[in-house]
Amino acid sequence: IRGSSQKDEIRNMIEICSSHMAPMLVISQYCEKLKNRQFLSELGVTDFLTKPFSTFDLQHLLSKFRKDHYILQELKNVEIMADTDRLTGLANRRRMDEFLEAIFNLFPEEKQPFSLIIADVDQFKQYNDAHGHQLGDIILASVAAIIKKCIRRGDLAARFGGDEFVVILPNCDKENAVLIANKIRVDIAKDKFKYQQQQLGKQTCTFGVATFPEDADTTELLLKKADDSLYKGKSDGRNKVIAVKPL
Repeated sequence: IRGSSQKDEIRNMIEICSSHMAPMLVISQYCEKLKNRQFLSELGVTDFLTKPFSTFDLQHLLSKFRKDHYILQELKNVEIMADTDRLTGLANRRRMDEFLEAIFNLFPEEKQPFSLIIADVDQFKQYNDAHGHQLGDIILASVAAIIKKCIRRGDLAARFGGDEFVVILPNCDKENAVLIANKIRVDIAKDKFKYQQQQLGKQTCTFGVATFPEDADTTELLLKKADDSLYKGKSDGRNKVIAVKPL
């Protein structure tokens, strides 16, 4: 490997592979030189084939790549499962807490408001008791899919617990958060919930909206304010979006 331009080209190629988590195998007549191996090792290359090489050597390394890729994919799946609610496919409570904390910590630098929506399926306990947990779970998964469809890229939808959901909206003021919550509310109310050929009945949700920093100065208080607004909507007749009113 001679010259800085050739090294830069190799470095760029390896960076592209790394960004796609692609395995890297370097085949070259120059790899036997110690300084070249050191240069490639510093860039993350772990496998080399030096010309001339046998078909067996190539097959052996390709088999190793397949095994390594399988292990990486399994680790990625485990990581996704650790952050995901199994029923709905949304983020779980742990992931929600991490995301909310990260957005909160960015505020001193970005100075952008962020909003939080709490949603609760109206009279879900009665539905569960009347129709059973299997159909209740289908309702929750269907509501989650509608929420996910309505939010923006970069927002996080999570299952908060039971029949409650949370949406975290970075760089979003209260006015826009209310618009998003209303979009979700309307889409849920007009949806024809079905399972196979069975009609599951109409559903509605009630929403509470709070915005940082105008409504709260901590994430805990922000959640409480949104939750208080949610229960005000419940007491006012359900199927509503209630935002925290400015003091």
